[in-house]
Formats: sequence, structure tokens, C-alpha cells
Amino acid sequence: MAKLAARGYELLDPGRYVLEVVEAEAVNGYGPQLSLKLRVAEGEQEGLEFTDYPNRGAEDGVKVGTKAWDIFEACLNQRLAADEELDTDDLIGKH
Repeated sequence: MAKLAARGYELLDPGRYVLEVVEAEAVNGYGPQLSLKLRVAEGEQEGLEFTDYPNRGAEDGVKVGTKAWDIFEACLNQRLAADEELDTDDLIGKH
């Protein structure tokens, strides 16, 4: 049996934050998702990093209207068409 130490974690206060995508990849461990490592880019919590797993809604892509779709549109700063080819590498470094 392995013994594990409990670790605390830091929560962001409610509000709006500028986030930078540090790493991004498509994963399917619990259904189709993105694995996004995010960093707070400005303000009092600048530098805080965390991982989010937004739903992609489709095994082989990103379904329109999912959280992952919204993230692609926000990071690329454009409206996307349903047949767009998306690349997680295009998210890295974006705010």
C-alpha cells in the first residue's frame, strides 16, 4: 500500500482573470476533452497555474457550442465554422 501526503490547494477568488494557455492537448480518458494547463497572466494571482478539462463533445474533433469550442474561438479571436480544422498547438501562449 502506498502512503500519500495530503496537499492543500489555492482557489481563485470569484472574478474575471486573464489566463494564458501553457499546454493544450486532446484527451479521451473521461470522454472527449481538452487538457489545458492555464496560468493567470495578470493581477494579484499572476503566475498561479491550474489544469482544466473542457468538454470537446466529439471523439474526433470539437463540437460547436462546447466549452472547448468557446475556448478556441476566444483564443483565436474569431468566429469558427463548423468544418474548421483546429490544432491545440494554436492555443499555446494565447490569452
